[in-house]
Amino acid sequence: MPDLKLWGQMELDRMRRDLDRLFETLCLDYGLPLPAGPGESEISVSEGPKALVVTARLPGLKAKDLDLTVTGLKLTISCARTESFPGGSRSSALTREISLPCPVDPDAARAVVKDDMLEITLPKISARPRRTVPVNPT
Repeated sequence: MPDLKLWGQMELDRMRRDLDRLFETLCLDYGLPLPAGPGESEISVSEGPKALVVTARLPGLKAKDLDLTVTGLKLTISCARTESFPGGSRSSALTREISLPCPVDPDAARAVVKDDMLEITLPKISARPRRTVPVNPT
């Protein structure tokens, strides 16, 4: 068995990141909630008749730690915080991109943080009626 290779922490971390990315892509493609590991966020998207509601469990984060962006059919949730303790500090950051199932109005979006839960309401953009465009002869 001379061909066996011991994996170091770097190889294991890379494999974990690759698998996390694979599961996240799979969940986003099929509209499933994102899997959450220990200390990570739980995110779900529900669709109502007039709005999408995105909820995320973000323990310990405040509204000032969050940055929400809607671009096309994507919602990006970014959060960063720095914790100070005797002898130093620790910074952490998280960014999640969520594919939205339909167009939304970012100007009418609302977000609230309460009891470690972020709730984002994204009103849907109503579909415009189909219109026939006449073609004039030249």
